Amino acid sequence: MQAWLSGTLCLSALLLPFSIGAANTLFGVLLAGTLLTGLWWQGAKAAYQHWPLFFHIWAGYFGLMLLGMLWTPDVAWGWHIFPQYWAWLLLPVFVCLLQDPVWRKRFLFALSLGLLLQLLACVGQAFGLTLPVANGSMAADPAGFIGHIGFGLIYGLWASWLIHWAHIHRAHDAWAWGARAAAALSFVMVFVVQGRSGYIEAILLLLFVVWQVYLRRFGWRPMLWLLPALLILMVVLSQSHGGKRVMQTVDSLRAMEQMDFSQAEERVSLMYAGVMTWWQHPWLGAGTGSFPMMAHSFQQEHPELGLHFTEDVTNPPPSSPHNFYIMMLARWGPVGLLLLLALYIVWFRKGLAADWNHSSASMLSLSALGIATHAMTSMPFEEYYSTVFGMLWCAAGLAGVMVEERTVTMKEDA
Repeated sequence: MQAWLSGTLCLSALLLPFSIGAANTLFGVLLAGTLLTGLWWQGAKAAYQHWPLFFHIWAGYFGLMLLGMLWTPDVAWGWHIFPQYWAWLLLPVFVCLLQDPVWRKRFLFALSLGLLLQLLACVGQAFGLTLPVANGSMAADPAGFIGHIGFGLIYGLWASWLIHWAHIHRAHDAWAWGARAAAALSFVMVFVVQGRSGYIEAILLLLFVVWQVYLRRFGWRPMLWLLPALLILMVVLSQSHGGKRVMQTVDSLRAMEQMDFSQAEERVSLMYAGVMTWWQHPWLGAGTGSFPMMAHSFQQEHPELGLHFTEDVTNPPPSSPHNFYIMMLARWGPVGLLLLLALYIVWFRKGLAADWNHSSASMLSLSALGIATHAMTSMPFEEYYSTVFGMLWCAAGLAGVMVEERTVTMKEDA
């Protein structure tokens, strides 16, 4: 039974970049199968015993989400938020099934194959290939089936992990160079796709893995050698549509600094509305699910704010301020922000403390860094692909680290 479930997990990893519906169906089968067989409970117990602080912080986060329903002005929207966290129920599933080194290797191969095929589809789309997608992805924005919102996070994370994996398996020249080539293509496509936050995420993840894998033992001075490469990259970026989009953000921030709401793009206006929500409720925030109603009231007070919605249901008020940190302040005040920061720090440090001679360590640290960076411009725990891939890399990394540490302990006892 466990082998059958592990095979289903590999199939879901292969299909995930292409079809949310197919992946969700298989995830549902996995969740039901592991609950019925007791494997879910085994995975949950093992993960908690190995990493209790992480789960205590999560418990505090969900507890605050429930408590925030007591003072929210919009209870209905508050309840709407809870189902967006369903993917974290899969973490014990992954931890349980991926402790088997053979199946973990098969799973990572299936996921990498799916991401590679989807990436090649994006390349084809950039050259005019028509894909059956309805998320705004097109030749000018070739994000394939994933869409550009999470593209930089997903492919920046995968490419950075491939660099680490290639370093570990450098004795196998063909596979190592294949992994490096896939990583290089991923970084190129991140900068082709129109996702501004993706540029930042990909660069930070790349710098971190290069530092951790190649330069850390030499100290900080070799990092200076990377500056010319970064300058060249910035020049190339400035000549593309990406440069224009970055300048749009700079111009919006300047306009907002001068309180010229009419010249600021909507996401900057949304961040302002989130900050003002917290400013009006500085201690406990405005409650779970409060932002749409608060944004609506700010739009009425400041028609020039640039929140482009109407009173009808076809164009409702925005659901987030495009910044997860601001959202935590707006919902639950400083306590919510501190819980989120604590979660990222514990997650990131778990990978740093692991043995980087195994690729599981980078899965943990890179996923934490990527999610934390993505949170500056998006809602990583409340978007489908960001949530699923963040949980997936976290769980796979945790499963690998658990096995590695258990092996070390057994050798020491012997």
